[in-house]
Order: sequence, then C-alpha cells, then structure tokens
Amino acid sequence: MRSNLVQPGSGIPFNRQPNDGSAITHSRINPEADGGLTEWVRASYKEGYADGTRKLYGRAMAQYITFATGHGLSSTFEVRAPLEEDVMFFVAWLHTTKGQNPATVRTTLSGLANELAALRMPDPMKHGDGTLRYRLHRMLRGMKRKFTVKKRVRLALTTDKLLPV
Repeated sequence: MRSNLVQPGSGIPFNRQPNDGSAITHSRINPEADGGLTEWVRASYKEGYADGTRKLYGRAMAQYITFATGHGLSSTFEVRAPLEEDVMFFVAWLHTTKGQNPATVRTTLSGLANELAALRMPDPMKHGDGTLRYRLHRMLRGMKRKFTVKKRVRLALTTDKLLPV
C-alpha cells in the first residue's frame, strides 16, 4: 500500500504563502462543471481555524523554516519532513535562542505538526502508528520540570492573620 505522506528526510517544494486553502484543487473535476464548489471548499477550509490560530500556526512553521535553513536541514524552497532529532534540536533552539518557555514550545510544536499535516507530512511528535516519540517527549518532560517557574501559593486572608496587625 502506497502512502500519501512525505517520508521523513525527503523534501517537497514549499511556498511561503499562508495555509489558507487557496491551493486546494480537484484534479478530476472538470473546471467548467465545478459550479462554485472549489471556492466553497477553499472558503470553508480557511474558516476551519480562527485568525489567531492561523497566525500562530503560520509563525510556528516560519520559525521551523528559519531553524531548518540556518542549520542545513532544508533550503528556503524545500521543506523536509523533520526527523525526531530535528524536532529535539528545534525545541532546544526555541528555548535557548527565542526564550520560549515549555508551554509556548508545546504550542509551537502543535502549530508545526498542523502545518506539516496540511503539507501531507507525518506528525513530528508521533510515529506512523500514533505512538509518541519517546525521546522527544522525555526531553519535553525534562524541560518542563527544569524550566517551568513554580507558581507561588497564596493563602487565604483570614481573621486570625488580621488580629496581630
């Protein structure tokens, strides 16, 4: 059985246009018999996410492209499906270079996974069978433990605390 997904390490041409559905076409529908279906599909696809989500996910992809081109993993005209190690080093780059905290890194990875799925690439966070990539998730857990600032516990103000004042 042939997979429609791009295999990790192989590349596909990438245009820097936002993922707004404008490239969606159907190769087997006669354009004269379309009757506006293509425009309806494109409009519905675009409205699948809120504007803020689309911008956030687009920013995540742009950050990955900056990282990948700067480290020789992809060219500006071709995006390669990232390997687990690529994503691990991308996480380190986000934290050390961009100053992102663990929660923001996870949000960025969600956006990257979504954008790669739209390009028919495999999810960088999971294996093909849906199981989590152990080393990546262990690294993310360690990052959360080490770099998350613990919230200060605030106790309720009670009358016994007010009496001495």
